[in-house]
Amino acid sequence: MSKIRLMTLLVPVVLVALFAAACASEEAPAPAPTPDFSALIQQAMQSQPSGATPDEVAAAVPA
Repeated sequence: MSKIRLMTLLVPVVLVALFAAACASEEAPAPAPTPDFSALIQQAMQSQPSGATPDEVAAAVPA
């Protein structure tokens, strides 16, 4: 088989293989949910007596 004929057959096969590999996609995992900071602060505020200082509220919010 001549080199030209071999290249004529080999190039399209390689291109199809590269195209198939590039187009194969795996689904990305879902991102982790963002914590609801508003709800965390609201829960902390409900558990504090009225007139709590900002330091007391900050200590009640989980990090």
